[in-house]
Order: sequence, then C-alpha cells, then structure tokens
Amino acid sequence: MKTTCLRLLLLAVAAQTLVGCATNGTADNGLSIDTAARGQSLAGSACTAMIDDMRWDIVTPATIAVDGARGELRVVCNHPGFRTSELIFRPFSVGVATGSAGTGLPSNNFGGRYPKRLTLDMNPP
Repeated sequence: MKTTCLRLLLLAVAAQTLVGCATNGTADNGLSIDTAARGQSLAGSACTAMIDDMRWDIVTPATIAVDGARGELRVVCNHPGFRTSELIFRPFSVGVATGSAGTGLPSNNFGGRYPKRLTLDMNPP
C-alpha cells in the first residue's frame, strides 16, 4: 500500500512539473488535453502531442500552446493497465464553419483552428 501511494505521489509531482513546461500559452491559444476511462477523468497518462514540427511530451491533464499551428494534431497517450489511445484532429479554417443557414455546416464552437479541450478515452486491454 505504501509503495502504491509513493508511486502515485511521485507521478503527481512529475505531472505537475511537466504540466508547467507545457503550459506556456495564454487562455486564448491553449489546448487542454486530458484522458478518461469509463467516463471518469484519468490523470497521469503520458502523452505526446504533435503538430507539424512541434512536439509536446506531457502528463495529463495538461495545456499546450498552439500559437501559429496550422497542421494536423496527433495525440498519443499511454497509461499503465490501458491500451494506447490515439487521436488525430484535422484543423478547419476559421471562416468555413460559420453555421450559415441552409449550408448544413455546424457553427464554429472552437473559436479557432483547434478545440479548447480534448479528452482521449483510455480503454482496458
């Protein structure tokens, strides 16, 4: 039991350290990345987020700055006891999804090219 608690504490400290490195943008350009299992938040997943030549190695939950990014976002997360989870998000042009009547396009709920928050679902093997 003590070993498990110590591991969780060390993981939490490491997560806070890495989150501090990843969180360097303003609220307007930040992208929050989280993981969940069975509808519950699952902190401490090791993830890699990539856009073009930018790369962030984070521990969830974390926020990355996507200043000037235009390419496809790829996030890969791992957590002990769960399968690897991957998400690929293809950004859209801000002016395209305007919700114009009769076009069938959704309104722009993201306020930019990327959403403000992504949650990857982690599944057991």
